[in-house]
Amino acid sequence: MRFKDVLNKYGVTQQDLADRMGMNRVSVSRLLSEKNDLRISTIEKIANAIGCPVAELFDKDRKSTRLNSSHPL
Repeated sequence: MRFKDVLNKYGVTQQDLADRMGMNRVSVSRLLSEKNDLRISTIEKIANAIGCPVAELFDKDRKSTRLNSSHPL
């Protein structure tokens, strides 16, 4: 996920995102941690709060690596 890049692009801080989602900043920070496996519904809520398409949150490099891999999906 590209949360930090997208937040920077849209000029949204973690505190802004927390306010928009009705959460505290620490919870948002944990939510955006790379260690988390998020539900698509949560990803949609984050994208809506940022004001971006869901697809923009996904790491383009990681996608292309999977597509170019010789291993089956």
